[in-house]
Amino acid sequence: MSIMKLLLYAALLVANATSPAAAQLKLPRLFSDHTVLQRDRPLHVWGWARADANAG
Repeated sequence: MSIMKLLLYAALLVANATSPAAAQLKLPRLFSDHTVLQRDRPLHVWGWARADANAG
């Protein structure tokens, strides 16, 4: 394998390892650990994320 291919594979591996696997969603402090929510009821949740992020 040539040095250029090896460097390319190494660069791709590093770039892939440092990219986030899921969207970074930030919720208000109201929603934290041990928050109790009502089952089988509609719930409006708000927060912050990138415009193209998928929460579901």
